[in-house]
Amino acid sequence: MQTPKCTYYLLAALALAGAGAAQTKVDLRTQAKTVDFSQASSTLPSRMGTGLAATCSQGETFLRLDAPAGRNWYTCLTANQWTLQGADTPAVGTGNTNFVLASDGSAAVWKSLGGDVSGTPDALTVNRILGRPLDSTVPTSGQVLTWGGTSWGAASLPAPPLSTVFGRTGSVTAQTGDYQFSQIGGTVLSTQLPPPGGDLSGVLSSATVSRLQNRPMAATAPTTGQVLAWSGVQWEPEAASGGVTSAFGRTGAIVGQTGDYGFSQISGTVGSSQLPALGGDLTGALTTATVSRLQSRPVASTAPTTGQALAWSGTQWQPQTIAGGVTSAFGRSGAVTATAGDYSASQVTNAVDMTQPTTYSAGARQRFSGSAMTAGLQVAPSALPTAAQTGDMVVDSGDSNQLKVYNGTSWVGATPSTTPANYVTTFVGQTTISVPGTTHRLGTANLLVACYDGSVPANMVEPSTITVDPSSYNVTVIFPAAQSGRCVINGYSGVAGTGGSGGAVTSVFGRSGDVVAGAGDYAFSQISGTVANSQVAAGVDAAKIGGGLVSSQAYGYLANVSSDIQAQLNGKSSTSHTHTAFGDVTGALATTVVAGIQGRAISSAAPLDGQVLSWSAAANQWQPASGGGGSGGGATMAGQLGDFGVTMTSSTVLTIGAGCSPATPCNVRFGGRTYSLTSGATATLNSGAGTAYVYFSASGALTVGHTMNVSCSNSCLATTGVTGFPVDSIPLYSWNAAGGSWGAAGTDWRSWISRSTLLAGTGIVTTEVGGQTTIAIDSTAVPTYLKNSVSFTFAQISAGTCSPDLTFALTGAAPGDTVAPGWPSGMASGLIGNMWVSAANQITVRLCAMGQTVAPASAVYSATIIRGL
Repeated sequence: MQTPKCTYYLLAALALAGAGAAQTKVDLRTQAKTVDFSQASSTLPSRMGTGLAATCSQGETFLRLDAPAGRNWYTCLTANQWTLQGADTPAVGTGNTNFVLASDGSAAVWKSLGGDVSGTPDALTVNRILGRPLDSTVPTSGQVLTWGGTSWGAASLPAPPLSTVFGRTGSVTAQTGDYQFSQIGGTVLSTQLPPPGGDLSGVLSSATVSRLQNRPMAATAPTTGQVLAWSGVQWEPEAASGGVTSAFGRTGAIVGQTGDYGFSQISGTVGSSQLPALGGDLTGALTTATVSRLQSRPVASTAPTTGQALAWSGTQWQPQTIAGGVTSAFGRSGAVTATAGDYSASQVTNAVDMTQPTTYSAGARQRFSGSAMTAGLQVAPSALPTAAQTGDMVVDSGDSNQLKVYNGTSWVGATPSTTPANYVTTFVGQTTISVPGTTHRLGTANLLVACYDGSVPANMVEPSTITVDPSSYNVTVIFPAAQSGRCVINGYSGVAGTGGSGGAVTSVFGRSGDVVAGAGDYAFSQISGTVANSQVAAGVDAAKIGGGLVSSQAYGYLANVSSDIQAQLNGKSSTSHTHTAFGDVTGALATTVVAGIQGRAISSAAPLDGQVLSWSAAANQWQPASGGGGSGGGATMAGQLGDFGVTMTSSTVLTIGAGCSPATPCNVRFGGRTYSLTSGATATLNSGAGTAYVYFSASGALTVGHTMNVSCSNSCLATTGVTGFPVDSIPLYSWNAAGGSWGAAGTDWRSWISRSTLLAGTGIVTTEVGGQTTIAIDSTAVPTYLKNSVSFTFAQISAGTCSPDLTFALTGAAPGDTVAPGWPSGMASGLIGNMWVSAANQITVRLCAMGQTVAPASAVYSATIIRGL
């Protein structure tokens, strides 16, 4: 059970009373409620000195004696950090004479007066108006300020230009006709209008028609459908009766319209005089029309005889007798129409008889020409026939629609002469993927297999096992769980360059494809080593040496000759001999140094391991350089690799990752997650100037950040307001732009990335989710603060008694927790209080009156619990 704090205060008071005259130090921070130093002869509440103290605690103050007046009061808001209090007014110096104090938005600064005024603040002179200068000429009485083209200046008003008014001079008074109504602005007031009369009454601005043609109108209000009728004495509303209410469905002023009547409704007969005159191919009247033309071509008036036909004579249609003619077609007369069997295939040019095999003469060819829309020849895919003849060709629908030929024994695929580079197979919800060697047709067991899921961009998927049969080249991929996506099988067998730089041989001896040895591939000068005796035929054919003038036997004697010629040669190599070498070599014969190749100098720099001899046009010499194998060269620096490379394809277009494809994806990794780019993207500069930043965001998006007008295509995202690479991104390139065009070259920021491991220290915990590491406070090692406050109104408390307990909620509080109470700043004198955790999530407050009855005012009480240490 806890003892109320009021008991402790009473015991403390008794202890102080019993101390008598003993000297006691009082801690005003904890032992005094209200301290009044207004009657003290002096107070020194702050530390002071000629320089700021090196350390301080929160809440301390310091008086700096060596600072200018008004800039010497400091407080410690954060441990060991002093902050100047009051307005940070800049120092006043002789250089600031007649300056005024102003703000630049962040601090107070001294500013001189300028713009349209000059002089001291107490005697300003206006020299300009809106930046335009004022003439210094002193004005005279009656002058006005006038713009003279370069400055404002005093000038007299010009003399009145009027010589007459309305054609009159002197004292002009108003006369009728001086103005027309069209020249008078504004609106006539109702009081200026004459009273209405005649059929109108009231005022003109709200006149009432009280008569029609001077005949009175009744004031009776009409009802719907009534008409204005004459009663004999006045016009008044009456119900309409009889008469036509509408004509042709129309009311009001009816005029004739098309369709009002049909011919069947019109009686009588059209007179010949009412008919229009004939024209065109007809002549005469409509009732006796004569066809005198056909299609504007004249027809002769000659009467025809029996059997004649109307024929064109060259100038007109006229009757003529037709000789011969077809009397029947296909044995039929009359109106003959096409019927099956009218013709046989042999009678139709270029027709094909589908019932008979087509035969061609030996060597004959049929040419099929394709077009931009359709091909020239198509063999429909089908299953392989069970019965075939040698030479039959079929597009095999059961084997990826390959073209196959029957060789008399089996069907053989018409495969290309070159081996494909790779093969891609897709799968859905499978744990095992099998690709036969006859399907991928890579023709080797040296295969590389990589699998990816169906995400965009794709992520690499790790199989459990990948096996390749060494004989059939069948590929089998097994996943630990069902997967969907694609696998890429790469069977390309390029040759790595010197030093492993990865260059590729594109051709051998000027040939590509399956290269086999051919005569002339090498000359003896290109073959190193020595021919072994076993490789040379027995004997020497003298006929092949010197035209056969030396016998084979005599030539055999020469093999053991080492006479004076050899001795002279040996002497030539002596280091003491004075002869030196020239051309591509230097030095004595015994110490010859190759200093050039084909007349081109060689650098004397010592090469490093793996380097090759490379020509430098800039240095005009052969010199050591990092090796690149094959005739195709190859990358020698990481910055030359194709992954995520950025190139300028036009003045406004950047191409990103042009080499990224499903077969050769470009991959990036964030923590435990990998993103794949399988197609290139473009960034188009529409307008503006600045810098574009190309990077991969932590969410796996290929991003072009910029402050210009840039658009992206394909899998690229253009983001505005970016002025640098974000901290959670993988930088690729930056590229400057000016005048709506990209610069000539960008900056390559691609680099090998080393994973940085984060270890949690005391009070820190780390959590990694989705490739991101979150750093947080360890609540078991770092204190946690629980705090809440509430407004209470305690009832009056009699002297020497305590109030009823009041409670409020504090989430997380537990019995036994230490409570730091927050008492109201205006707590009444004579009160003491106590706070404690009385139950889970509950704080209890109790107030006690010491020597007098107290009625506490409503106030805010707070409680703080510190936990975790």
